[in-house]
Amino acid sequence: MAIAHCNFGLRGAESDADAEFVEQSAKLFSEIFYVKRFETNTYAKTNKLSVEEAARNLRYEWFEELRQQLDFEFIATAHHADDSIETFFINLTAGTGLRGLTGIKAQNNNIIRPILSWTKVDILKYCNVHKIEFRTDSTNLETNYLRNKFRLDILPKFVELNPNFRQTMTKNIEILSDVEKIYTQAIQIAKNQCLSKSKYWVEISISELLKTVTPKTFLFEFLREFGFNPTTSELILENLNQQSGKQYFSETHRLIRDREALLISEIEPYEISERFVQVSDIEIDTPIKLRLEFLENNSDFKFNRDSNFAFFDAEKISFPLKIRQIHEGDAFVPFGMKGKKNVSDLLIDLKINRFQKEHCFVMTTNETILWLVGLRSDDRFKITSETKKILKVEYLA
Repeated sequence: MAIAHCNFGLRGAESDADAEFVEQSAKLFSEIFYVKRFETNTYAKTNKLSVEEAARNLRYEWFEELRQQLDFEFIATAHHADDSIETFFINLTAGTGLRGLTGIKAQNNNIIRPILSWTKVDILKYCNVHKIEFRTDSTNLETNYLRNKFRLDILPKFVELNPNFRQTMTKNIEILSDVEKIYTQAIQIAKNQCLSKSKYWVEISISELLKTVTPKTFLFEFLREFGFNPTTSELILENLNQQSGKQYFSETHRLIRDREALLISEIEPYEISERFVQVSDIEIDTPIKLRLEFLENNSDFKFNRDSNFAFFDAEKISFPLKIRQIHEGDAFVPFGMKGKKNVSDLLIDLKINRFQKEHCFVMTTNETILWLVGLRSDDRFKITSETKKILKVEYLA
């Protein structure tokens, strides 16, 4: 075991005296002691955080560094029942959902809080009985911090109304924690029914969403992990009956209302470029991965009908080939057809959604489309009985 103390440098000599007191206490218990001084105000300004948030971030980042350095399993903090009750009311007034009403968790990954069931009164009694010295942070008596306003001004009013208020609230938080577990389980079951994932997007079935007992709540829970707030979530739900194509954005993701689903993808930080393919290229990896091979059209040749493979009469093709995203007005002669068809119309026929369309590429020769990659090749370049040399292209999706 080791004892670690953060000196946030917010109270001058008093902060230094706290650090000295903790160090001397650690020596009494013959425990290893670590202390670190932080420039908390500077960190808060640089990262645009409140002093409380800055101190919390600095504390837990350093504790985790120490835990890993010392190869310890847990970080134990001294949070108690009053802290959890204060957190409940702070979150209640901020308008958080059910999770925010479960107070402070007794364990959060590697962080444990072994005295969370004790009230401050319990702890002070224990210290008095066992003659344990302690120090009081003077800022705990100031009401310029939100937590202190609850601690000093608001919660004592509840104690006046109910002397057993702390015990009652501790029990309430326990009940809400159990309810939150049931809620989380229900959300996961609904996710399994409504959500599906592919390489580039997450799809929420609109019909399955509307079957849930509270679509508004379930949709928010589905979207929360992608950075969408409750207001945007409500707006998406209200506009479900509108024409497909409507887009919504969080800081990290984009949502499109498609024909039968809501499609969510990460906002890509780059533009996908086009690429020329030379006759000497065997494999390319941008903007998509392709493998090329020339074959003789003889008895050893075997045609693969997998849509990720395309075969062309090599003598009808001129290099360099070009790989690019689809353009408006693109048209070709899909394999098996006689006349031209717009690529956009074929994508509609194939029920290709908006995100899939954005990741569709064509391979061209002399600006003529050879292949709508992974979907359909052009009939004009197909292999015939007169073909001598074959270009085989594999889409490494």
